[in-house]
Amino acid sequence: MSSQSHKMAGPHPLSALTAACNASSVTKAGIAGCEEIELTGRFSEQMAQLCMSYDYSDVTFIVEDEKLPAHRVILAARSEYFRALLYGGLSESTQHEIHLKIPLKAFKALLKYIYSGSMSLSQMKEENILDTLGLANQYGFTDLEMAISDYLRQVLSLNNVCAILDAAKLFGLEGLTNVCHSFLDRNAGEILQHETFRTLSEDSICSLLLRDSFFAPEVQIFQAVYDWCKCNADGRSVDNVVSKVRFSLMTLEQLLGVVRPSGILDPDHLLDAIAEKTASTQLPYRGALWPEENVACNKFSSKTIQGE
Repeated sequence: MSSQSHKMAGPHPLSALTAACNASSVTKAGIAGCEEIELTGRFSEQMAQLCMSYDYSDVTFIVEDEKLPAHRVILAARSEYFRALLYGGLSESTQHEIHLKIPLKAFKALLKYIYSGSMSLSQMKEENILDTLGLANQYGFTDLEMAISDYLRQVLSLNNVCAILDAAKLFGLEGLTNVCHSFLDRNAGEILQHETFRTLSEDSICSLLLRDSFFAPEVQIFQAVYDWCKCNADGRSVDNVVSKVRFSLMTLEQLLGVVRPSGILDPDHLLDAIAEKTASTQLPYRGALWPEENVACNKFSSKTIQGE
């Protein structure tokens, strides 16, 4: 009897929790709210505290002579690259210290992202952001790579577009490359005179010069290319880049008074350019491209030559 009384007197362990839920709401939505526990904020905070901490660390990365403790299982869970490196049977899988020849600040930023899922790009220098973009590409963090690309699209300027284009071309980011090209098309005259133009890679400058929509006087393009060549003395690179200049679009005075004295174009190619200019009826013209811009307006001095 006493046993039965005790059994009846003791409520079900979940009855108090159920009562609390019912007290707040008797609707299905209210009950569902009690059934779903969402504490990811606290979880993320605790995980982030392990970043570069020796607590439970089982591997140390040495980057630019600085030791950075880490945790194999966390890195492997977040990246196939690290999974293969640390658990794939490579020599690194048994090493307690692993040397990496990569930028230190970028790797620290990447580690913080791995452990916390967040990164404050506005607090980073642009060169560190580009280095981090490279690591995201190298280690297969596609979501981070796309997020950084989206950020770079928003902060494009004459000061950074050349460096961003080089990075986009190097990492095969077609969308970011297209955005850089469009920006450069709209600011062709300014970028040709900007000091960063001379820092473009051979691949980047060639891709730009090949665009019909990269519109500026060809003599100005040549002068910028000539300056680039003086800073990049590799003979094969110079020949390749110079070949993308459309000499036939220049006047005879410019060819003889600007190009010839530079010595960058041999006499045969100079004569070929003159011959093409005087004989051809289909010259490789450049033209400004303004997507989604109505050019048939007074702003561009447009005139109606026929019709109403």
